[in-house]
Amino acid sequence: MGHTRLGRLPRTRKWIQVLDLIGDGAGTPEVAAATRLASQDGLSKAEKDPGLVHAVWLLAQVPLAAEKGNFAERLQRVGMAVSKDPSLFEITGAFTGAIDNHLRQNKGRTTFSFSLSF
Repeated sequence: MGHTRLGRLPRTRKWIQVLDLIGDGAGTPEVAAATRLASQDGLSKAEKDPGLVHAVWLLAQVPLAAEKGNFAERLQRVGMAVSKDPSLFEITGAFTGAIDNHLRQNKGRTTFSFSLSF
C-alpha cells in the first residue's frame, strides 16, 4: 500500500486543515477525523463510479466462488476468463481483464476507475 501515486491533494480548506494537523503533531484520531471530513465529497462520488462499484462487486465474488464447488466455472460466470485450475496469477490477471472489459462496455475510465489497473 502507498506505492500508487494518485496526484496531489486538493487545495481545499479541509485538506489544508488535515496537513496542518499533521504538521502540528496531532494524534491519529484527530487526523483521521479531519481526513474523513475532507474526503467525504470524493467518497460520495466514488460510490457512484461504475468501475469502482464493479471492482468491489467482483472482489466479493471471488470468495463466494471459492466456498462452493466449481470455482473456475463460477469465476467465468462473473466475467473472469480463467482455466479449469487457475493459479493466483491467472486469477489476478482475469480480475483485471474483467474490470477492463466492464469499463470498455460502459462509460470507460473515470478518475476512480483509472487507478483500478493493477
